[in-house]
Amino acid sequence: MVAAMNAFKAYDAEVKSFGACLEQETKDKAAGTAQLMQLKTMQTKKLNAAVEELQSKAKEFNEQVRLFKARAG
Repeated sequence: MVAAMNAFKAYDAEVKSFGACLEQETKDKAAGTAQLMQLKTMQTKKLNAAVEELQSKAKEFNEQVRLFKARAG
């Protein structure tokens, strides 16, 4: 369980890093206002998908932790 928890912490950090990368990409690529809005919209969708996946996996992990604690309890 400790290894899984550490893996989730690393995964969370990677999703945050992904968000920072998307933000930097937006700054680097955006030339005009219209293009900037399109790029921000696309980057937001990418980040939201990554966060939703992280939340889903975290929920599953938390359920497993509860089961583990109930059995060990």
